[in-house]
Amino acid sequence: MQLLSLWISEQLSSLASTSPARQEELRVGSRDKLLIENIIVMEKKEEVIKQIDLIDLIKKMGKYIRLYTIVCLATGILGIIVAFSIPKVYNSKVVLAPEMGNNSTVGGGLSSLASMAGIDLNKMGDTDGALYLQIYPSIISSTTFIKELEKIKVLPKDSLKEMTFKKYLKTEKSAWWNFPSALISKMIKDKKKEINKNHIVSDLNKYYLSKEEWKSIENIQDRISCDIDKENGLITLTVKAQDPNVCAIIADKGQKLLQQYITDYRTKKARNDLNYYIKLRSEANKEYIKAQKEYASFSDSNFDINLPSLQEKRDYLENQMQLKYNTYTQLSDRVNAAQAKVQERTPDFVVLQPSLVPYKADSPRKILIIIIYGVLGFIGTTIWIFRKDIKNSFKTTM
Repeated sequence: MQLLSLWISEQLSSLASTSPARQEELRVGSRDKLLIENIIVMEKKEEVIKQIDLIDLIKKMGKYIRLYTIVCLATGILGIIVAFSIPKVYNSKVVLAPEMGNNSTVGGGLSSLASMAGIDLNKMGDTDGALYLQIYPSIISSTTFIKELEKIKVLPKDSLKEMTFKKYLKTEKSAWWNFPSALISKMIKDKKKEINKNHIVSDLNKYYLSKEEWKSIENIQDRISCDIDKENGLITLTVKAQDPNVCAIIADKGQKLLQQYITDYRTKKARNDLNYYIKLRSEANKEYIKAQKEYASFSDSNFDINLPSLQEKRDYLENQMQLKYNTYTQLSDRVNAAQAKVQERTPDFVVLQPSLVPYKADSPRKILIIIIYGVLGFIGTTIWIFRKDIKNSFKTTM
């Protein structure tokens, strides 16, 4: 500060020996220096005030260390109660690598030339494979698939009797705070049953799902998920349940059911064509056998007669038999080609990660729940301590 004032006095004393324009420049420069000096001093004061405020806050919080301890312990205990009240949930995963067929294969010569240029024409034409992957999540979440999962027999870990997956879900535990709402919903459900006990079953009931059935379907939809890795073409099926054995069984049988659904989807058109050609072949075979019998019967009856009319009729029957035979052989070739098409369209699945019984629960994360409750207790206590300051700050801002 002394050096700065000495510099300013020297600058002012030199004003007498300088021109008016130069004097004006020096005056402006000195004002700028003073302004900068004032700004620096104000910033230092603000930093000191902030440090003092932070120290005061810490000291004020330190006065309530006992309150912090009690509240954090209480919320921590509450977090422990909540964490151990939530039932354990296990999950089991199955990773599949399906073989995606390519409908538009490119000729060998052109494909070879394109591959030399770094272009995979077969991959570019495989739009069906992309659709094939995208359909997995839709199948998993469909009502038809879920209804099939409900029928799967499972054997829980602590049970000696098999039951359906739908029946098992009714035996799963729930947190204690859900009991009142469950009891009320059960009472309402019983009353509705009494009201609708004389309900007449109509043809529309096959399209109708009760509220309980919808809840069961939604419950299963929340427990099963399908993740697709489009880059590598991998499909991960994840199943969650409170029983480790159940989630492993559902994951295994669920992926087999999913494979069947995909196979039916991929081969439906080819199987329809195959059944159609088999039907035509069967009819052609019957026609051929009929024509063969007519020709044989006529030949046996007129073996020694050489009349031109009878010879002509025998040639006609022979030609008809040959035509029927040719039709039959052509349709047999069509059947063989259709069978090959079905086999070509049938996808091949490689199970990279089979379903295994998990040894460790996936949720709840007890440590995280306890920490969150402790932090909430600390924040709540801090707000209560500084409630007056917060209220005053709101009043001043208003």
